[in-house]
Amino acid sequence: MKAISFFILSLLSLLLFLNTSYSAVIPDWVKKGLVVVYYSEGGSGTGLGTTQGSAVAGSGYRVFIVLSKTANEVYGMDITLLSSQISGTFFTSRIAKLGEANRGGLFFVDPKDMNRRVLRKEAPPNCVIHGNPGTFALECNTGQSTSKTVISYDQKTGLVKEFTMMEVDRGIRGRSSTVAKGKYMKHFYIKLPNVKNLPQEASKSRMYRMIDNMMGFPLGSVYINFTGAKNGVAHYQINMSGTPVSMKTIGLALIGPHYIHPSLLKQNVILNIPDINFQIVKGGMGYKGGVVIQFIWNGNVILQQEYDPNTGLKLYEIQPQFMGGSSISFELVQ
Repeated sequence: MKAISFFILSLLSLLLFLNTSYSAVIPDWVKKGLVVVYYSEGGSGTGLGTTQGSAVAGSGYRVFIVLSKTANEVYGMDITLLSSQISGTFFTSRIAKLGEANRGGLFFVDPKDMNRRVLRKEAPPNCVIHGNPGTFALECNTGQSTSKTVISYDQKTGLVKEFTMMEVDRGIRGRSSTVAKGKYMKHFYIKLPNVKNLPQEASKSRMYRMIDNMMGFPLGSVYINFTGAKNGVAHYQINMSGTPVSMKTIGLALIGPHYIHPSLLKQNVILNIPDINFQIVKGGMGYKGGVVIQFIWNGNVILQQEYDPNTGLKLYEIQPQFMGGSSISFELVQ
C-alpha cells in the first residue's frame, strides 16, 4: 500500500500545479491546530500484462494536522490509515510541508488564484485543463505515462472537497497503474501548546537500533543526522546501515523525527477523531521510564513511542505491523 500513499502525496502537490506571478495566499482558516479528514481509497498494480504482475487495493482515511504556519508556508503531520484484505493495516505518519502560498496545499487552494488559473487554462508542459472554477480536470501525457487528476474545491474557502487521480505507466517491465480517490469528511481545531522555538533535541543527531521483534534479531541501525535549521524548521538526512537508502525529512517546534516537545507530553489526549476511530493519546510510563504515546485505530495500537519527559527525546518505538509485515522496534543507541 506504500505506492498508493506516496502517489496521493505527489499528485496533490501537482494538483496546484504551477507557481505563477499571481499573489496567491494561504486561506485564513488554515491555521495551527487545524485537523482535516478525508475518506480515501485506491489501488495500485505493477507488471500488468506479465506473468509477474501484482496488485493491491485498500480503503481508509487521510488526516492532516497543521502544527506550524507562517505567512507563506504550512507545516504539520500527514497521516495515512488504510486497510486491505490482502496486506492488512497500512499506516504512515509524516512531518511535512502541507502547503505554501503560491502553490496551494494538500487540502486547500487560494480560491481566487485557482479560479484564474482554471479560466485561463494554465497547465504544466504536456498537460491540459478541462472544466470550470470549482471542478476541473488536469490531464498529462509524457509518452510513457499518462495521468488524470480531477479536483473539486469550495470557491469561497478553497477547501479541497474531492479528488480522483489515475496514472498509467507503460514501462519496460509491463504496465503499472494507480487509482486514488479522496472525499472530504470534516475539519476541526485542536488546542496545541504555544511553542515557537525548536527544542534542543532538534539540533542533535541520533542513532537507533532497528529490531525484528518476531525473529528477535537486529536489522541494522538508523541514523538521523541534523543538517541545519531555517525559519523554525529543522532539516535531517536519514540513513540506514547496510543500504544506500537515504531520505530527507524535517522537524518542527512541536515534533520531529526523534523528539516531541515536552509540553505535548502533558496532554492526555493529543488527537481524537471518533468518526474514524482514531486517537493519539498518552499511554502511561514505558519500560525505559519515559512517557508513552500511542496511535490507536479501531481499538488497535498501530504505533507506540516512548519519550524522555524532560527533553522530549524519543527513547523507543514499536510498530506492531511494520508496512503490513512483522513487528519492528527502534531503540535509542546514542
